[in-house]
Amino acid sequence: MTEHYDALETREPARREAELFSRLPDLLRAAMAAPAYAERLKGMFVRPEQIAEIGKRHPDLGRLRLVVTRSGENDLMTLKVESAAPSETAQSELAAMLRAVTKLGGDVELVAAGSLPNDGKVIADER
Repeated sequence: MTEHYDALETREPARREAELFSRLPDLLRAAMAAPAYAERLKGMFVRPEQIAEIGKRHPDLGRLRLVVTRSGENDLMTLKVESAAPSETAQSELAAMLRAVTKLGGDVELVAAGSLPNDGKVIADER
């Protein structure tokens, strides 16, 4: 590519590309914070970074996924957590942490390691 991107562009294409890619992590972080990635439950928004906060507090856990379902007129949320060694105490600790971080109550389901899909989705709305 020998020509510039457009008539107003004065940078070389390689330099322009490098500058754009250097800002990409910030743009992705801003996009993930956008309301399109948040789910509204019981009048409050739950954001992916809240679920990531739970994962940071427990580095021994695998992937986490918040599944939102509906039963009658109620929204239900279940935090599915990959765990190599599931226990009742870990499940109750995670439920308390879910309530503290999101300000909403929900169930916690410990699943086998590697059973959650690796598709980058943190919150799955199945309503």
